[in-house]
Amino acid sequence: MKTLESNCSGSEYPTANCGGILTNPRGDIYKKFGDSYSSDSCVWYISVANNNRIHLSFNQFLKRNSQHVRCPSVLVYDGTPRGSVLLGSLCETETRSFISSSNSISIVYSSYNGGQDLEFSASYDSVFSNNNNVTVSCHSNYMDVRVALGYLNSLGYSESEIFLNDPQCRPTTVSGWLKFHIPYQQCLTVKQVEN
Repeated sequence: MKTLESNCSGSEYPTANCGGILTNPRGDIYKKFGDSYSSDSCVWYISVANNNRIHLSFNQFLKRNSQHVRCPSVLVYDGTPRGSVLLGSLCETETRSFISSSNSISIVYSSYNGGQDLEFSASYDSVFSNNNNVTVSCHSNYMDVRVALGYLNSLGYSESEIFLNDPQCRPTTVSGWLKFHIPYQQCLTVKQVEN
């Protein structure tokens, strides 16, 4: 298994000598006692292939001083830390395993005393998810994305809350589906050609 611990500079996350973006289908994350960072927080953002979900398990979670009033926090989000559902706070719950609803998950570590009172290790694995609630079909000049309305409702969203920022690319509702028709070079898409 591969571990990635890199600087987060250039991303939307805090600049710190910890955390990183992990894109491998499986991997490990570590934080040791005595690790000190230049920032009060670190973010590990895990993003795997589409149509996969992430199984994240904390193998070790130790507090050096269990009497410590303010525990450094480890938060797990179902996606990015901004605007995603909080799956758990490890200082406040016994839950140590999490499953994402999509292909991304985030771990946010925040310290209160230089990050020296907590040690943890976690491993993740991606699992193919045959999700019939979301479909993407790509064509030469556009792509179509369909999301089942029942699925949106089960996640706590309504069809009026889901849209692209481009006002010309609003979805339509068709037979129980929210459908996006997204022309390339419009709807804030950028065409990239590789190889």
